[in-house]
Formats: sequence, C-alpha cells, structure tokens
Amino acid sequence: MPAVKGQKFKQYSFEIKMEALHLHLVEDWTYRRIMEECGVTDRPLLKDWMKSTKNPVSLDSSIIAEDARHTLTKTDR
Repeated sequence: MPAVKGQKFKQYSFEIKMEALHLHLVEDWTYRRIMEECGVTDRPLLKDWMKSTKNPVSLDSSIIAEDARHTLTKTDR
C-alpha cells in the first residue's frame, strides 16, 4: 500500500532495532515472534533491518548515525 500524503510512520528506537537483530541472529527467532515481542508492526521494515547486517559497512554507518542521534536526544533533555 502506498504512503498517503500526511501519513505518520512509526519510528522505532535504537534499542528495539538492536534487540530485534540480536533475537534473529543470535537467538534464531522468527520474524513473527520478534514482531510480537518487540511490537514491530511492519514486517518489510524488520526485513530491511536484517538485510543491513549483510552489509557491515551500511550497518556500521547506520549504527553510528543512530547512536549519534540517540546521544543527542539524551543530552538535550
């Protein structure tokens, strides 16, 4: 389904993304189980997170960028 003008997309925290990656890669959980446990409602988005692990450069840069944003929001409070 295409996006609708003005539509708000749910954003997930850095911790949720890392937990989902850990559960899938280390604990060997299924996408369905991860979605239920972590509250992720978008399966294609979850798959994109997993694909990012296949390309370590993009994963590292996304982790660094996400960590920087996470640090900034923590210090802004």
